[in-house]
Amino acid sequence: AYFVPSKIKTIIDGVVSKYPIDPERIIITGFSLGGINTYKMLKTYPGFFAGAIPVAGDSTYDDSLLKTNIWTFHGSRDGTYAIDKALMDKVIKGNPNSRFTSYDKGHNITDLVYKDQNVINWILNAHR
Repeated sequence: AYFVPSKIKTIIDGVVSKYPIDPERIIITGFSLGGINTYKMLKTYPGFFAGAIPVAGDSTYDDSLLKTNIWTFHGSRDGTYAIDKALMDKVIKGNPNSRFTSYDKGHNITDLVYKDQNVINWILNAHR
């Protein structure tokens, strides 16, 4: 199935309108292809999300990425997607609240990321 950012945004908007969700605190995250699609959502809806956590994905640079605090995670031995350190250097230079963490692991680093109390705290403290 082809990823269509507007369909995801429609779902988010529907959930926010139906449930007591603070629209200033919406976080987006994804692993692998989901990490790539996380970047696509940030580029399509700059500034909409309170934060983003792309995990083991890749992207190309765009100034719209500077409008959201991003904490990117990648495995240094990832054979699926290469780390684009230059991309993250540009993002961090343009938005010092963004971060990059690399693990000495392969592609599947989800347990390291999503079980990390620092990541959980970062999510809980994120605001637009």
